[in-house]
Amino acid sequence: MHDAGSFSAADTSALSLRLADGDSRCSGRVELYHNGSWGTVCDDAWELADATVVCRRLGCGEALLAVSEAQFGPGSGNILLDDVQCRGDEDNLWQCSHRGIAVHNCRHKEDASVICAEPVTPPVTTEPIPADMSLRLVNGGDVCSGRLEVFHNRSWATVCDDGWDMKDATVVCRQLGCGDAVSATIDAFFGEGTGDILLDNVACRGDESSLEQCSHRGLGTHDCYHKEDAGVICQDLHRIYVKFIEENEENSCQLRMQKEIVLMVVLALDECDVSDPRHQFPLELTTPEATEISLKADFCSCCSSVGVPRCGASLHELNKALRIELNANANCVWQIQRNANQTIRLIFSYFKFAPSSSCKTESITIYDGPSTNSPVLGQVCNDTDAVPVLQSSSDSLTFLITTNSVAFTRNFFVFYYFFSPETKVENCGGQLTGPNGTFTSPNYPKPYPEFTYCVWHIRTAKNSKINLRFQDFFLELDPNCQFDFTAVYDGLTTNTGLIGKVCGRAQPTFESSSNVMTVALSTDYANSYRGFSAQYTSTPLPGPVEPNIFLTCSSDSMKIVLSTSYLASLGYNETHLQLNDPSCHPVVTDLVIFSFSLASCGTTKKDEDQSITYTNIISLSATGGIITRQKSIQIIAKCKMENNSTVEAIYITKNNIIQNTTSVGRYNVSISFYDSDSFSKPVLQSPYYVDLNQTLFAQVSLHSSDPNLLVFVDTCIASPQPDFGSLTYDLIRSGCNKDDTVVTYPPLEHYGRFKFNAFRFLQSFPSVYLQCDILICDSNNTNSRCTKGCISRQKRAISSYKWKTNTVVGPIRLKRDLRSADHSESLTKADAEETPNLQQYSFYTLSFVVLISNIIIVVAVILKYHIKCQAGYSYQKIQSSH
Repeated sequence: MHDAGSFSAADTSALSLRLADGDSRCSGRVELYHNGSWGTVCDDAWELADATVVCRRLGCGEALLAVSEAQFGPGSGNILLDDVQCRGDEDNLWQCSHRGIAVHNCRHKEDASVICAEPVTPPVTTEPIPADMSLRLVNGGDVCSGRLEVFHNRSWATVCDDGWDMKDATVVCRQLGCGDAVSATIDAFFGEGTGDILLDNVACRGDESSLEQCSHRGLGTHDCYHKEDAGVICQDLHRIYVKFIEENEENSCQLRMQKEIVLMVVLALDECDVSDPRHQFPLELTTPEATEISLKADFCSCCSSVGVPRCGASLHELNKALRIELNANANCVWQIQRNANQTIRLIFSYFKFAPSSSCKTESITIYDGPSTNSPVLGQVCNDTDAVPVLQSSSDSLTFLITTNSVAFTRNFFVFYYFFSPETKVENCGGQLTGPNGTFTSPNYPKPYPEFTYCVWHIRTAKNSKINLRFQDFFLELDPNCQFDFTAVYDGLTTNTGLIGKVCGRAQPTFESSSNVMTVALSTDYANSYRGFSAQYTSTPLPGPVEPNIFLTCSSDSMKIVLSTSYLASLGYNETHLQLNDPSCHPVVTDLVIFSFSLASCGTTKKDEDQSITYTNIISLSATGGIITRQKSIQIIAKCKMENNSTVEAIYITKNNIIQNTTSVGRYNVSISFYDSDSFSKPVLQSPYYVDLNQTLFAQVSLHSSDPNLLVFVDTCIASPQPDFGSLTYDLIRSGCNKDDTVVTYPPLEHYGRFKFNAFRFLQSFPSVYLQCDILICDSNNTNSRCTKGCISRQKRAISSYKWKTNTVVGPIRLKRDLRSADHSESLTKADAEETPNLQQYSFYTLSFVVLISNIIIVVAVILKYHIKCQAGYSYQKIQSSH
């Protein structure tokens, strides 16, 4: 990393800064003018502190958002800065740490941007300049709560939260005349400040009259960022703020348990009867500790209790929140019923099932009535992509939670309330059309109403996408957004397609994948704030990008080839890719090539009806600060082995769109003859010359890197013709031996073996060819076809194999034909003896001619008889003359 010294004085004097292609001069892509042209900044490590420096330099006020991935469009020219890391108090962006001028590993699709608050012209004032080391509280509800700032050297600076505690807050509240301290806030609870960080490691005793009397590291000496700005909440005459206790503390008001400090206007609590003296807070609280204890007790006494039922309950309150914890093998029923003549709204705002569980093994089933025999209203399980909100048709509702046997603590947060559907809330939901628009929560900017559920449906022109930005957003804060929340969905339903759920103080941005989006607001019975103001715009969708991916499958391996340009069009590069096994890396040139054996790199095998499928997944991880529907992209590569080929398929899942491409290959299967039943020495000669009735040993071999396959010889036929025309003879059919000389060996891994005696076809056919149908099964499947042996035609109606191919071997010819002059080459299996060797003497020649004539007559008579009795060809057993 480099520091500001990377730029010479001449460099910095020529540098300028601007925001391009934004909606105003205070939002857009960050660009620097250097060496006569404008360049961009890479978004690596781009965060709010960097945006703060940019916004302050341009006079644009507070930085609202540090935006990555060229959200305002890719720039052009040089990329001047990369890995920028600002503290937040620098005067210029080029003073921040970075890799060096024009030193980067980025593309313009990674250009950084910012969104700043619009500049506000300060009014002309004659107020005196504050005294040095004066204090103020910023961004709180009033002058007695907020981010702590100290005036020094004619500017306001912040205080770091290292070591910040109630003793320090007590001194601040006393110095400001705001009474006792209620809370010492950390982690920039009231927002991040700007400018210098003046104090760090402040350590007050609690009795000092001013903060500057407390111990600290020294003015301007710190190791902090503005995300660590300290704040305080003091007691004053108008508001009392409550710090809630930790979430895991027992016997507490658990509906508001959270690690963050949440502001609450006590006098506005509708559920507390403030005229009841039991719920009046004491006017004088002597210590911060007493304040916290008293407020906890009073708040918890007036809140509706939050139950932690072990397994089921019968509920009759008008509203209630439940924090449920369940372990393995639970089967628990909750029944909600009240004679109220109202409808029930049930909200599962947080649920955590056992990892890898399915809807079949554990779920929440909701019934529209008083028992589990009532009609099913809905189901919630591990893959539910929504915040389930269900509504009964009467004044009773039941839900059942079942869990599987996995040892895991499941957590659920559920709340319900009775309401009258005919009661309408103004400005609560509706239909929004047109290319852009705005909407707000009910009562905005005043506190939103309790027990409210509003749904807005946004629809823009076809072939466009929606960008939603919350310009102002303040809902009750909770780490899991269990109480009040806004949920945004990619589509026109709240049942699936959840993009995100937000609460607290933020300015979130969402993006849809199409021209429809749904926004839902849900509130409970306490702690209402000003809600939100939202704006949406639409932009045209880019044209479809053709997937430039190739997949090749063989018996041994899978090869996936992707072009770097196609990855770039998806917003990724080769560093974002990984297979099921992340240790398997690609070879990268102009292409990205994954090549691996079928039994490696996390490849999975699935034994399906009449096929075996090998699958691996290339995952592409999404990055960036904007919330979007584009989740992690997966390229699913499948090699499907079926019938006489290997069908290769690729599925690319992106925004629920599946694209595919196919090609064809095959298992590598061969058949060979061996010289003995040890099957150690294959016969390499072709043609294979044998003696009549000689025992022939045949082996079918599967050449594959997958060790968990089994080979089975289903059918073998013989033919005198290599094209296996009409003249054929069955040796094996459906695993059954059809020739009484055939002996099959039990399946052995990648080998199928059998033996038979040599024969020849009637008529003068010189050769015999074998063709075998081979079945390939998963050896882990003990019930596969490969383990069944001989199956009759009737039984074969069941799915009988997983992968089928055929292989051919031949020709086979008689050894005597090897010695004959005309190489007539015939093998016999008819009613005749093997012909003796010819002699060179004429006497024997004449005798041989006479003998042959007699044989021809006999054969002619036999053929005539067979032609009358049966059409086609056949064979007969031949006994050897030996």
